[in-house]
Amino acid sequence: MRAYHELKERLADVPDEPGCYFFKEGNAKDSVVLYIGKAKSLRKRVSQYFLRASDMKTRAMLDKARHLDWVVTRSEVEALILEARLIRQHKPQFNIDLKDNKRYAYITITDDEYPRLITTRDDRGGRDMFGPYTDGSERVHLMTKTRKLFKLRLCKTMPKRVCLYYHLGQCSGPCENKIGKEEYCRDVQRARMFLKGQSPELIAGLEADMERASKALNFEEARHLRDTIRGVQHTTNRQILSRERRYDEDVVLVRKQEDFYLFLVLHVKKGMVTGVEEFPLHHDRVDPDAPMDDFLKSYYQDNHLPDEIILEEPIADAAIGQYLASAKPSGKVMITVPKAGPKRALLEVGVKNIVARIDKTHHLLLQVQDALRLPTAPRRIDAFDNSHIQGTNVVSACIQFLDAKPNKPAYRKFIIRTVSGNDDFAAMREAVARRYKNHVEKKEPLPDLIIIDGGKGQLHAATDALAGLGLTIPVIGLAKREEEVYVPGLPTPLPVDKKSEVSLFLQRIRNEVHRFVITFHRARRTTHQRQSVLDGVPGVGEKTKFALLKRFGSVEGIRKASDDQLEQLLRRKQVVAVREALR
Repeated sequence: MRAYHELKERLADVPDEPGCYFFKEGNAKDSVVLYIGKAKSLRKRVSQYFLRASDMKTRAMLDKARHLDWVVTRSEVEALILEARLIRQHKPQFNIDLKDNKRYAYITITDDEYPRLITTRDDRGGRDMFGPYTDGSERVHLMTKTRKLFKLRLCKTMPKRVCLYYHLGQCSGPCENKIGKEEYCRDVQRARMFLKGQSPELIAGLEADMERASKALNFEEARHLRDTIRGVQHTTNRQILSRERRYDEDVVLVRKQEDFYLFLVLHVKKGMVTGVEEFPLHHDRVDPDAPMDDFLKSYYQDNHLPDEIILEEPIADAAIGQYLASAKPSGKVMITVPKAGPKRALLEVGVKNIVARIDKTHHLLLQVQDALRLPTAPRRIDAFDNSHIQGTNVVSACIQFLDAKPNKPAYRKFIIRTVSGNDDFAAMREAVARRYKNHVEKKEPLPDLIIIDGGKGQLHAATDALAGLGLTIPVIGLAKREEEVYVPGLPTPLPVDKKSEVSLFLQRIRNEVHRFVITFHRARRTTHQRQSVLDGVPGVGEKTKFALLKRFGSVEGIRKASDDQLEQLLRRKQVVAVREALR
């Protein structure tokens, strides 16, 4: 605690200038650097650590820190460049570290007289190198398909006779001069175009060659070219999005989980998806205010910078874009947040990939937590609704969703007893109070969220009932007409997108409780309609009652019947009891 206050006292000395700041274990030159950050205003940024040190990363770092230092720069972009250099040098414990020293593979066309395709990890940047490919299976598939399409040789040393690949139609046989050098190099050039992603130009050239071969009555060659065209089209369509691009793109996404952030990078080279990387990073390794900014700075220190980075949301710090551009030889990196079109479709492919890698249920509950501003992810959700006809047969029901699924054993029905007439608010108050009275008395677990089917009035009634029990449970009201979400204390609904996963999930819960209470109300109404003045007559059971109704048609028919007619079905005592009930 003493060290904490000593650090805080240094805030007065921190300049209001752009630069980098350091938290260290001590003030000696060789002290371990715990965290390095950059700021547009060093004073404002460093002050935030002592105003609200609530996240785990900050608390753990401040517990170890004993010294604060800084370096002033001329601009925020310079601060970013310096930050990247210092992180690489010091490798601080509390900065993101994504460096694993792995080298991704390239597909390379050799310089042999009859070139072949090989895999290399040497990124010297030769003109016949394609990649890097982060997904090994995708690289192997693409290389194998390219070799087969254009019949390039596989052998490391040219044999004296053709091998099995020639007989299988997968090699053009340059070893026995089955193909001339000029024709073989033409196929190598076609393979080069294919690997560059120039499929439209390649197909156009192949179609022209096929037409010439057909006119020259060289039907065997025309058939081969036709099959090659189909193979190119099929392989191109195999890509998640088939689009011609002359530049590289990365789709970068993040999802917050209970214990970590999951980052995903989808690599797209010249319009072809070449791989996916994922990075689960614990909360204390990421800046909770700007996790994407934190990730981009660290990831692209040691990874290939594409021409365009596609994100779901704008980055918090505009200087990130300038910093990335300064790290690329061409000096240009676009950061795009697409709303429609092919780039949006590519972004959605990335979303599908990251969703497939996480617990969908937990992700949905975290979305609900964020949208409704809840303290925790709502694993248990209770929902209430009322039903009646002009104030008669008033009933309520409560359903429960556990981990986003209906928990039917916990469904409850309530016949409203303290309310007469059409008072929906009072009915809701009674149902909520009865539902949780036992929870309070028996100290049973309470829900993480309560959903009330209705607007402000029903919501206010539910909160009154909870307050009467001394409970503080998050409650929302979901109005049917506009699907608006009301929260106690706010005059306007929460801004929840009506087409979002959260809104659709809430509507699903509301529809389920509505179905349940309507079914219960119909059953009650049917039972009430079946009741008659004969119910409860001494000595007259259900069989006798229905025998009378069947014989005389109605209660009025029984009333008009003579004693002799009644005695054909009843004993004398029963006749007297029925006459008394009808009177």
